[in-house]
Amino acid sequence: MLRVVQYHPEEFIRSFQFLVKSRAEFYRQLMLPPGALTDIQKAVRTFYIVKNCYSGRYKNPSFSATADGRKQFSRRSIEEIVFACHERLEKVILECLPYQDCIKKYDKPGTLFYLDPPYFGCENYYGDEWKREDFYTLANLLKDIKGRFLLSINDTPETREIFKDFECLQVKTRYSACTAFGKTKQVSELIFKNF
Repeated sequence: MLRVVQYHPEEFIRSFQFLVKSRAEFYRQLMLPPGALTDIQKAVRTFYIVKNCYSGRYKNPSFSATADGRKQFSRRSIEEIVFACHERLEKVILECLPYQDCIKKYDKPGTLFYLDPPYFGCENYYGDEWKREDFYTLANLLKDIKGRFLLSINDTPETREIFKDFECLQVKTRYSACTAFGKTKQVSELIFKNF
């Protein structure tokens, strides 16, 4: 999608001009075979599904709508998102490396890593990309880095034990994924750091 927006931003935005937010359109987009679509159509399909599904969840997405219209879908908002994203990414390096390689590659004094691994107990949500032992691998790797880090994770006895060698802050937050249905759930999360 990034390359489509990079080379064809006007066409990407224009493709949303008459695309409406509806349950029928959402499931029609889901059923489109990606192999039969152009790159622009694939990008539009992906963006449409993510913007209109519950909690932005692309894996097993379900249509999300609220009576108060909080999650509006409009061509104008697409244009704003595209250009805001462009500005935000101007000084960013995007990497697609395993976390261990990324930390090793960029670790130096002055580096600040923000780490947001899967919630403990929810590793299966990510398929085979993250395994339970990765929590332990990450904790051991962080013990020897030259830079600084902040790591946010759910508050469980296991996460407290795994990352016990680091300073821990407990914070209260609300899971916003539930707000689509008018409900919020206050929870405790942990922020671990080495500075």
